[in-house]
Amino acid sequence: MSTTASSSLPALHIWPGQWGLSSFDPLCLAAVLHLQIAIPGKFTVTETSNPDSSPTGQLPFLVHGQHTVTSFPSIIKYVAGLRNAEYNTYPEADLDVHLTPRERSQRTAWFANAESHLGDLVYHSLYSNQDNWTKLTAAALGTMYPVPQKYYVPRRIRDSYHLRLAAAGLWQPFVEDPEKSKESPFSKEAKPPTKEELAKNPSLARAFDKQKAC
Repeated sequence: MSTTASSSLPALHIWPGQWGLSSFDPLCLAAVLHLQIAIPGKFTVTETSNPDSSPTGQLPFLVHGQHTVTSFPSIIKYVAGLRNAEYNTYPEADLDVHLTPRERSQRTAWFANAESHLGDLVYHSLYSNQDNWTKLTAAALGTMYPVPQKYYVPRRIRDSYHLRLAAAGLWQPFVEDPEKSKESPFSKEAKPPTKEELAKNPSLARAFDKQKAC
């Protein structure tokens, strides 16, 4: 590893925290927890609500000197490699150093299964379930952006999960409540002003006089 990389701490870039968690995104949260165990106190965390800051447009990603590592599995692999590259600084970086080759293969298979199937369920809950999206996820994302981004960026983020969840059969198009769609924006109980009300409000009376003249 280069001297430049050795002279700086790894910087983990993640989605901001919500609901008392370090990050609202499952993979970002997993990355934070992993680094806290593998290299405690020897990394920094940078919150960002701009996924375009990542080379792949996805969070989390790790920057260490001249190295930029994207995707959660790649981050885990890179951090584990710090044990051999800089043992004096990161002696416990490889949490799986004691696993046998067979156990490492099983770990890789289990992670792929969990990320694929359990990850789909988590993202379904966050982005495809209409109640969760409306009352929880969209509201949380909206607090991360100024106007006007808060009105369209959360929807763009949700749409980015469309293909993945649709392929898993977990995408649910939002359905508008037919009763609400029939409701008039004007109150059904609205009544024209009485003569007494017109007498008390000259401006309102003039408006009605003009309407009658038309």
